[in-house]
Amino acid sequence: MRPDEFRRGMGEPRLPDAERQWTAIRSRLDEARAGQHRGSLRSARVPLPFAAAAALAAVLVGIVAGVYRQFAAPERWMAVGPAPAAALDTAWVETGSAAMRVAVGRIGHVTLAPGAKARVVRGAWNEHRLALARGTIEAVIAAPPRLFFVETPTVLATDLGCAYRLEVGDDGAAALSVSVGWVELAHDGVRSVVPAGLTALVAADGTPGIPHDAALPAEARDAIGRLASGRPDRGVDLDLVIAALDSADVHAPWNIRNQTSGITLWHLLQRVDAAERPRVAAALAQRAERPAGVTREGILALNRQMLDRWRRALHPMWGEEPGPLWAVAAQRIWLWVMD
Repeated sequence: MRPDEFRRGMGEPRLPDAERQWTAIRSRLDEARAGQHRGSLRSARVPLPFAAAAALAAVLVGIVAGVYRQFAAPERWMAVGPAPAAALDTAWVETGSAAMRVAVGRIGHVTLAPGAKARVVRGAWNEHRLALARGTIEAVIAAPPRLFFVETPTVLATDLGCAYRLEVGDDGAAALSVSVGWVELAHDGVRSVVPAGLTALVAADGTPGIPHDAALPAEARDAIGRLASGRPDRGVDLDLVIAALDSADVHAPWNIRNQTSGITLWHLLQRVDAAERPRVAAALAQRAERPAGVTREGILALNRQMLDRWRRALHPMWGEEPGPLWAVAAQRIWLWVMD
């Protein structure tokens, strides 16, 4: 068979489609590149523990930044409402005949009554500190405890989350009335924790007074002042105070009894002579039994841990760190970070 006959029998051979082949080659190259990219991503993936730690760190940084922005102490306390001649800052300001209301950063406000003399004391990151030379202030603070302080010539008032009124005389004596929360008065190692509804007087020498109900008879309040300053009249003052507290408790509900006379007696226990402590401890036990593990001997020896446990037994919410556990933990973390 001749070659031409063979070609006619088999048909003419078809040449390959070059365009189709190049398309197939490009498709395979693209698939290969995509596979290499996925592999590189898998090899560069961050281990889960490191990613979790980085996310937690970012959250903590955000929390600290937010808390700092909320509670950082400003150098100037700006006026609220009608503006006075100047905002309150580190220079002494006297209010004259007009009151001055200033914002305490972002945590509340303070109103200086006419005739008050005060200034801002520049403190640390976790302090909003005011110096009050004389006159009256009314403070309303919504913040964790121990962020707002008022220095007077004789005593330091520490806000434990509250609203209160503080009046300072020309001789340094002061009067504190708490309407919400707690305020601590401290001077030379002596302190009083004054809860809402009670009043405490500060002597001209700075001795913090014993919290008591302002509705007590005047003679009982005078006796409390003498007992607080260590100048009792041979037990007569103690008899007078206990009798007045018993009389006030006759018509008072149990919880009010704990929050008034019990707190007064708890402070009084630590101010009277050792010979008078058993009687005060007995009067206090009538209002709240000693918790388990709190002994009479320890109380009479003024064991601090036992005293604090008995204090909490007087009223579960009477303490320096009110609020749920998470709030207390957050407050302690904040104070630790800012220290």
